[in-house]
Amino acid sequence: MSPEQFSGENADARSDVYQVGLLLYEMMLKFDHVVLDTPADRWGADASLIASKAGSALVVGRRNHSAMEDFRRLIAKIQLGSAEIAGVVINRH
Repeated sequence: MSPEQFSGENADARSDVYQVGLLLYEMMLKFDHVVLDTPADRWGADASLIASKAGSALVVGRRNHSAMEDFRRLIAKIQLGSAEIAGVVINRH
């Protein structure tokens, strides 16, 4: 339960951030590696939020679909979250 909910306030975006952080923390205690798949940079802030709690990130793109500028922007957002870039993968599909 997030601190807002515990104090009787309505749940909002802060509660979501707290819950994601708590879930990630619990998973990292139990497993050596945790892999989370998030939507692409232009579809939401999930990647930045999770990167702020993760040790590293693997950036995946689609050949002939992902623009180099999209990669640069996403990598910059991940690095702002203090995660290390573990690598970049370009797939065919």
